[in-house]
Amino acid sequence: MSTQKSDARAVEYRVRADAATAAAGACQLDRMREQHEAAAAVWTQLAEAEERRARERLVFHGAAVTTVPGGAA
Repeated sequence: MSTQKSDARAVEYRVRADAATAAAGACQLDRMREQHEAAAAVWTQLAEAEERRARERLVFHGAAVTTVPGGAA
């Protein structure tokens, strides 16, 4: 997978996390709010994994970046 695909997936996952967070904020039922919050957490984890994957790929291929695999941007 290219870094462009990882970047696009990360953006999509962040959008989904934001939507789940908004749904949690608007929800009046505790259990549904918890489910939306859990979904937001999973989407955020997926976005972070894609961002890490893209950074690691850039480092592996010798691109000029200022991060190391698993490091912060």
